Amino acid sequence: MGSLQKCSVEKYLCELKSLWNDSKLEFHGTAEKYQNHYCFKELLNECYKKDWVAYCKETFNGAQSVINYLGKYTHRIAISNHRIKSMTEATVTYAVKDYKNKGQWKEKTVPGEEFIRRFFNACSSKTFCQNPALRFVVVSKQEQKDDAL
Repeated sequence: MGSLQKCSVEKYLCELKSLWNDSKLEFHGTAEKYQNHYCFKELLNECYKKDWVAYCKETFNGAQSVINYLGKYTHRIAISNHRIKSMTEATVTYAVKDYKNKGQWKEKTVPGEEFIRRFFNACSSKTFCQNPALRFVVVSKQEQKDDAL
C-alpha cells in the first residue's frame, strides 16, 4: 500500500472512530449491530485489513487553476464594509441576502455579541474545512507538520 493510501485510510478510520466515540454515528437496519463497541471494533479491524485505493485525479488546467480555485475560498472576506449599514452601542445592522425571498437584500439588526459570533463563525477553520476541495489541503498540511516534527 502506498503512503497516500495508508495515510488516507488512517485519517478516515481515525475520524470514523472519533465520530463513534462521540456518539455522532447513527446505525439503522442491518447496521444496528455496530452500536455495540465490540462489533464496531471488529468492523474497524476488517477495514484495516482491506486493500484500499486512493484515487488522485490530475488537475484539469494545471497547478495554477487549483491555486485560483482554492484562493476563492481561502482569501474571501467574511463581510465587507459596504454591508454594514449602522452600529449603536448595543447592535449592528447589516445587509443580508434573503434566499427564501428570491435573493432579495434586506437589513438585519442583531446584538453586537451575536454579530461578532456570526463573523467569527464565518471565518473559522471549521467552516473553511467544509469545502471538500480544501479538506485534503488541510489534512496534507497537517501531515507535513507532523512529518517535520
